[in-house]
Amino acid sequence: MADAAEEGRGGDWNGNGDIIFAPSSSSAVFRISANGGSPSPVTVLDASRGETSHRWPHFLPDGHHFTFLARAGVSRDAEMTCIASLDARERQELFAASSGVEFAQPGYLAFVRGRTLFVQSFNKRKLRSAGEPIPLVDGLQPEGEEGPSYYAAFDVNGGVLAYGTTGGRQVQLAWCDRSGRKLQNAHPAGMYDEPALSPDGSRVALDVIAPLTLRNSVWVLDLTRGALSRLSFEDRAVSPIWSPDGQQIVYRMVEKIGDAFEFSIIARPRSGAGNATTLIRQSSQERAETLYPDSWSPDGKILVIERADPVQGNHIALWLLPLNSDHKLQPFLSAPFNQTHATPFHAPIQSGGLLGPHANYGMSPNGTRILLNVVQEGSRQPSATVVVNWSTELRKSI
Repeated sequence: MADAAEEGRGGDWNGNGDIIFAPSSSSAVFRISANGGSPSPVTVLDASRGETSHRWPHFLPDGHHFTFLARAGVSRDAEMTCIASLDARERQELFAASSGVEFAQPGYLAFVRGRTLFVQSFNKRKLRSAGEPIPLVDGLQPEGEEGPSYYAAFDVNGGVLAYGTTGGRQVQLAWCDRSGRKLQNAHPAGMYDEPALSPDGSRVALDVIAPLTLRNSVWVLDLTRGALSRLSFEDRAVSPIWSPDGQQIVYRMVEKIGDAFEFSIIARPRSGAGNATTLIRQSSQERAETLYPDSWSPDGKILVIERADPVQGNHIALWLLPLNSDHKLQPFLSAPFNQTHATPFHAPIQSGGLLGPHANYGMSPNGTRILLNVVQEGSRQPSATVVVNWSTELRKSI
């Protein structure tokens, strides 16, 4: 019916044959007829607020107005629930939330803030909320992105409110053979994400998610001793990458400075001893919320970084971060489509959810070629894995 990126952010369908949807994690809300045709935007990102996404649209009872969540960077304080209509791009702001908003009869809006499910009194004729929100349930199950989830599970239908609560999503680390058959568990289950195997296969760097705060930190698991030790002590540290010699780990850190957020790539010794080194630091005004480390060159001199390219309409592109100079980002691969999860180097071939839920990974043993995921707009294929000659492209870039 309509092209959308691999990571769309919700949609809804009214009784008049109109469908609204957010085609990607960095788009406005679009409208399309249920009979097909070309989608057209019905909201506009507000650059003055630093908005990066409009997501989770839901129709109100009149089928003409709808709610959506306006996201600005990764600041939970800057997320705003809004009302818009199909025929006008002006919008009305309601209240802060951490999820989409659904109407519940006879006159409430249900939403999540943090990990708590609330209802807010709402006049569906005047399109106004009234009074203070009422907390209903605490401890909703988080899914998806860092911090309190945009994927909190709840639904309102026919006067019934459904939701899910647990102590947290448990992940089992396991050894498998090349056919995918499980051989044995590598460690007891826990709230883990983004495991990265060390070059010698003896350790795993991974995110560990605190069950109460849902904040991520980077830990190292010694597979021989079964011991898990904390590496990072910053708030919101994710996406660890090993150096080729296995002696250092780099990761992404998010830090709140006043009312803004800053994003850094940090390097630490594997042992955790010694000081951390900040390789690069950027702000949300620079679209740095998309800043992630992807890979380390075989000679240890360059990091491949993933972040938005403003020249290409903020599509995700790959950049090079030299480690023996002033740490200034240099363009590497950029095109009018998203390129993510570049993995050219020393690790064994891995695929699916081991390193990330939306990408396949692989690399040549000698590090001369790079495999990456691309998501191209206007294509019926949601993603593809592309092989790039690392050495040739590197000479073009540096």
